[in-house]
Parts: sequence; structure tokens; C-alpha cells
Amino acid sequence: MTKTGHQRISVGVALATAAVVVSTTSSWTWAVLAAFMVIPGGTAPDWMEIAKWEKKPRRTSFMEILSGHGFVKYEGERESWIPHRTITHYMALWIGAVGWCGYQLYLGQGSSVEQVLYALGLGFAAGGLSHVLCDWMTPMGVPVLDPTCRVSLHMVHGTMAETPIALLSFLLGGALLCATIYLGPLQLYF
Repeated sequence: MTKTGHQRISVGVALATAAVVVSTTSSWTWAVLAAFMVIPGGTAPDWMEIAKWEKKPRRTSFMEILSGHGFVKYEGERESWIPHRTITHYMALWIGAVGWCGYQLYLGQGSSVEQVLYALGLGFAAGGLSHVLCDWMTPMGVPVLDPTCRVSLHMVHGTMAETPIALLSFLLGGALLCATIYLGPLQLYF
């Protein structure tokens, strides 16, 4: 999936996260803050690898120059300190982070500062989990239980499926948030 695809899917996850946070804390302020943290969390597994590109200029063709697209373009290999789709895409870590922050919010113990940090952490981790779940559907896969072994569902090939998945995410997240607004807080049982 592309960065844009992950960001679009994160919008729906942000709506769902806001519904969960407002249901557990009764605070719309914390819910909005948590929702805003989903977007950077949705791309976090990729930027946490601390990637850099080895850029080399590519020659432009004469036709590209005539059409006005004759700017210097770069191509190259992606390098990163952490290999792509290894520990940063490890599904068990993201599930654990979502579970821990959600459980701490549910308990409601600690100071209000701690509760805000748990809400922010839940938003960030929910975004990261959505990223990993979407990458799980691609042929390259992600580590699920064993951090050294990738597993793939082979459901998505290319970028054609990003829009329907983003739309489904938005509709489900929006429905959950609307249910929270119009029917009251969700009854969350652990």
C-alpha cells in the first residue's frame, strides 16, 4: 500500500478511535486528540524504519522537456536503518499497544495527564495497527507471531484496492461515531 492509501484508511480508523475514547472517558477533547494521533500512527511503521533513499538523477527524454516535464527526476534504492517490514511491522507489538492503552483508558485510573497520554497512545497505536493490517493483505506480508517470518493474506495486489478499503474504513468508523453521538456511549465490556 502507498502512504496516501494508509492515510486515507487512517481517517476511518480515527473516527472509530474517537468513538471508543469518548465511550470510555466521556471526554470529546481526549477523543479528538486521539483521533488526530491516528494519522501519524497510520504511517508510523514505515517512517520508524528511518529510511533514506540513495538518489541518482535520471535523464529526462526530449519529449518530457518539450511537454514541460523535463525537470530532473530521481530514482534509486531505498535504504533504512531497520529493514522494511520487520520489527516495525510486527503485528503482536501493535496489538499489545492498542490493548494496553485501551485497557488503561477503560480502567480510568491515574491522573488526567496519564489518561490523556493513554488516549494519545491508543490513537497512535490504532493507526499503526491499521497500517500493519493493511500491509498484511499485500503479497509481501508482515510478521504476525514470529518477528522473523512474514505472513501474507494475498488479498491486495497493487493500489487498486486502496480506495474501496479506505471507503469501507470511513463508512465503518463513521457509523460507529454516529452511533456514539446519537445513541450514547458504546457499552464496552472486557
